[in-house]
Amino acid sequence: MISRRAFIWCGAVALLPLPKSLDPYGSEFFDAVRERIINLAGNGYLADSLAIAPPRDGRRITHGEFMRRQREHRREAFSRLSEEEKAAAWKSRCAWLNSELPRLVQHGQRVDSCPVCSHVDLTTHRWPEAFSCKCGAVIVLDVWLPDGQERGLIRFPTNL
Repeated sequence: MISRRAFIWCGAVALLPLPKSLDPYGSEFFDAVRERIINLAGNGYLADSLAIAPPRDGRRITHGEFMRRQREHRREAFSRLSEEEKAAAWKSRCAWLNSELPRLVQHGQRVDSCPVCSHVDLTTHRWPEAFSCKCGAVIVLDVWLPDGQERGLIRFPTNL
């Protein structure tokens, strides 16, 4: 919870008009934000800090574009890791999958045969996807690491 006393000084900043050079998208948006901040300050609720800045170079970015750039950045950073660090990242993910195994099996698919007991390929529609076979094996397929490779976790036998 935010303390009212700590943020009263921010209310004065919201009252200042924004220069036209910083408002290339029209003043309606910033006026609406400014009015909302004034109402929040009047009621005693205001955030720790608030910065309203237009996008650089006058360009806006969509959430999809931001997420694409974020995935590319994570993929590049992951590719620079050593093989030991990549293995450690997968072990960390396996620990989480093991902790979530009962829930994954509950919402997963029941199959009659799996790669453990026969030569069958499993297809997924989402990740992580759990398959429980009548032979007792539980297979979890996951694409979580930034390299985009599908990895499998096999637990045999399980008592779920």
